Amino acid sequence: MAQGDVLAFMKNRPGNRLINGNFAIDVRKAGLTAHTTLAAYSLDRFLLIGGTSLQRTAVSGQNFAYVAQNTSTATTNMLQQRIESAMVKDLRGKTVTFHILMKKVSGTVTAPILRVHYANAIDNFAATTLVADYTLESTAVIDATFRRFKKSFTVTSEMADNGFYVQFGDFSSNTNVIQYAQVMINEGGAPAPFEGAGVNHIHEKQLCQRYFETSYYETDALGTNTGTNIGTVATASGTSSTAGIGAVQMMIQFKVTKRAASGFTVYSAAGGAGLFTNVTAGSTLAAAENGNGIHGVRLMNTAAAIDNNVYVCHWAASAEL
Repeated sequence: MAQGDVLAFMKNRPGNRLINGNFAIDVRKAGLTAHTTLAAYSLDRFLLIGGTSLQRTAVSGQNFAYVAQNTSTATTNMLQQRIESAMVKDLRGKTVTFHILMKKVSGTVTAPILRVHYANAIDNFAATTLVADYTLESTAVIDATFRRFKKSFTVTSEMADNGFYVQFGDFSSNTNVIQYAQVMINEGGAPAPFEGAGVNHIHEKQLCQRYFETSYYETDALGTNTGTNIGTVATASGTSSTAGIGAVQMMIQFKVTKRAASGFTVYSAAGGAGLFTNVTAGSTLAAAENGNGIHGVRLMNTAAAIDNNVYVCHWAASAEL
């Protein structure tokens, strides 16, 4: 699907300017294991900024299915989402409200904070400028019950033109476990009923795929050993029993046009990065991208292949902000 189609699919403008605010989508880990790398993307569209173990976790007895559960050990406990300018240009000079459900599972939590920065250049978050640190408001302190925390603020010209990020959680160095749910930014000075940025789960996933897409099923984490029954297939061609570099060519067309050219990783059927799987011989072969765009990518072998053997792979494409 083209980028414009994904954005036009929205309900005029999205009610929620944060993507995957219900934490249902976790392409990288599929909710099977925790995210532990700081300053890296984790649950789709969210970066783990403070904490030691972040995982999508199913809950019961609530009107939502998942939470983002983050564990901190003598560290901050913070998540961040970067919002590109296309999602917020219409909010210039307007009041918006950030709101989120939070629950303390264990430990000590200082008053939750919301930090807002705008990008110094359009959709480029390598350098940012602080707008403000806000104390999130609630009718009670964070405890073992899900409580809504909120803060209203004005979208400045720089935020609308360049995009901005919101970073939220416990900014003090504590040991705790916090669950986050139903995070949203809506227009207006009060929290609106929660809704996604997309019109349904499929569209929400397409919005995520504009930034990050893989060939894996939604229930498989990156690097999962899926066996050789996967969709990306090519046959080596050559004039002798050994085919040279470039003899295996795979053309990948993305399901959703990326917002920019992607960083790309090839995986073997067993999950090894930088490898094709040779189904015919039961071996692997070094591989890499060779030409990349917003609509797709070309892959090829970077070591000698075997003529007329069949090769398969998985892949991941990242155009994150």
